[in-house]
Amino acid sequence: MLKIIIAENNAAIRQGVKRILMGEFADATIDEVLTENALLQTIADNEYSLVIADVLTPGTSITEAIKKMKMLRPKTPVLVLSMYPFDHYAVSFLKAGANGYLTASLVPEKLITAVRTVLKGKTFPARQALVQWY
Repeated sequence: MLKIIIAENNAAIRQGVKRILMGEFADATIDEVLTENALLQTIADNEYSLVIADVLTPGTSITEAIKKMKMLRPKTPVLVLSMYPFDHYAVSFLKAGANGYLTASLVPEKLITAVRTVLKGKTFPARQALVQWY
């Protein structure tokens, strides 16, 4: 069974992402948290198929949070959803251990594609598309 956790402090974005995911993965369990601490505690206590995380709260470092998540659950894919442009932050998030990166101005189909991609153990966007950024 697919079990997803969304870490996002903006309720509108969090609910929108959840609604999109429920439309595609109707049998999935989707949990929500608002802060990095809540995310780390929740994934320490529970196994998830996927973590979707934003730059959670002012003053937190998503790269450090990703590293901590990967220490807790090394095999759980992490998809970063952020308002920051791809070319400014994606590489650092991916190097920290994220499996994918999307900007928050996404279309629902792109979110579903990204989720399916990282659940298959691949990187989103594809590694070939990242070569120019490394």
